[in-house]
Amino acid sequence: MKRIGTLMACGALALAFSACDNGRTGDPDGGPIVLRDTGPSDPDSGVAVDSGTPTPDAGGPRACEMDLDAFPTALFPRCAAATRTCITDCGTDAACANACVTADTTPGEMVGSQTVNCQVCLGYAQAFCIQENGGNDLLDAMNCCAQDNGCTSDACVMSMCPSEFGAVYSGANPAASTCLSTLTGGPYAPCFATE
Repeated sequence: MKRIGTLMACGALALAFSACDNGRTGDPDGGPIVLRDTGPSDPDSGVAVDSGTPTPDAGGPRACEMDLDAFPTALFPRCAAATRTCITDCGTDAACANACVTADTTPGEMVGSQTVNCQVCLGYAQAFCIQENGGNDLLDAMNCCAQDNGCTSDACVMSMCPSEFGAVYSGANPAASTCLSTLTGGPYAPCFATE
């Protein structure tokens, strides 16, 4: 199974979630992004940004349990067509694929304080796909473990949350066949330019 970095939740390609780096630290490892509709819209992009997360004490869900909204179409594409070719040429070599994404030259788009680039787009696509295809509970468990342990990198998530991480990226995840088998087609396709 292919995964983006550590998944989106905290991944090199980006895990695109809401636990590891919460979209506010600028973690170059591509931690999660937070493009939730819980805050005001960024006037330049029309994209809602997170202005604060309810706490369990306030009766709301934890940030790590909040569902992602679909990635804003106004932000597509975030990756060059050449990056898709590079990833495809890597076959099953995850380090190679991550290097392709890191080398992508598509300019990032600022949404609030988050730079949305190729890595973020792919990570978010992976997280959203897992959420929408039966793996939401597994993803939430990993994200909450990462949040509870202050993780902002893949290494931290893999070290501090090995069983949760393993569950998200295993074939037992109901979303695995749809979300973890390719990094260029299916849910990831909109991230790439066509030419």
